[in-house]
Order: sequence, then structure tokens, then C-alpha cells
Amino acid sequence: IMNLSGTINRRIDSGWSAQWSPDGTQIAYVKDNSLWVFDVQAEKSRVVLARGSHPYHQIYGNFAWSPDSRRLVAGGKLKDRQQIAVIHLDKMSEIQPCFTTQDPMDADFAWSPDGGRVLLNKFSPEHQRSLIFQFDPQRPSPPRIVPEAQTAMSWTSVCLSPDGQWMVLATPD
Repeated sequence: IMNLSGTINRRIDSGWSAQWSPDGTQIAYVKDNSLWVFDVQAEKSRVVLARGSHPYHQIYGNFAWSPDSRRLVAGGKLKDRQQIAVIHLDKMSEIQPCFTTQDPMDADFAWSPDGGRVLLNKFSPEHQRSLIFQFDPQRPSPPRIVPEAQTAMSWTSVCLSPDGQWMVLATPD
């Protein structure tokens, strides 16, 4: 954790892809193919998904917090495909698979402020490019192309404004 001046306040742990929870009380990060959460007030880390206790050969670092700071959406590499899942932090780190795919994914996630949908970018075999998809994090279902995003261009990342009214997209085109 760093001060705004750039000076180090304290070191949490080794690891990568650290992300603050929306309520500012936790920091999630990946270390040694495990998912960890640091409690800022208690100044302690706990393993959420321990290496060997989950089905993933690799946990991807581009996860995203739910608006209520109680869940994470993350991607992981299975033996021959990729899976997107919601990890419930208040239910003993329960993994709720949302969908699996063999399509390539960049998997930047954006959780809508109301918690009703998650956006991500993944390859569309039909359009032969990376597009923005959405799925309902409450129930397993195949992702659908986001109707607001054009399909004529490739998209490499997605972000939603805090009020959910705007999408910020990046494209290599």
C-alpha cells in the first residue's frame, strides 16, 4: 500500500493483480495460483482459493469485485478450456461457475453497479473478433453480446462508470 506521495506505507505480501474492494476494506490479489484477500483494518491476509483446492491450473488476475464487496468474478484455466466463476467470500469461498468456453478471452471484467450483470471481452467465433459480452452473475448462463457495443470493431477491455450509465472500451482497431 502506498501513500499518494508515492512513499510506501506498508507491504502486504508478494503477489500480483491487487485490487481494492469497492468499500475500501479489502484488497484481493493472486499469489502462487491462489486467490488471497487482505483485510485492511485487521492487517491480515487470508487465502480465499488455496492452490490445489480449486479446479484451476491458473487463476487469471483480471478479476473484479461485486458492488457490495462480498463476491469476486474471476477466470481460470481448466485442463482444456476456460471458466468464469463467481467466488462468494461470505460462503466459505464457494465457487459458482457461470460458464466455460474454449474461445480466447482477455477477460477484463466490469460488474454493473446494481450487481445484475458482468461485462467481459472474449472472442466471438461468429464475428471473428473480440467483443463485449455480458452475463448474469446470479445464475449460470452463456454470455450474450452487449447490445450497446458495436460488433464491427474488436474490443480489448471494458469498464463501467460508477453510475453504470457509461462504458469505456478500448480497441486495437
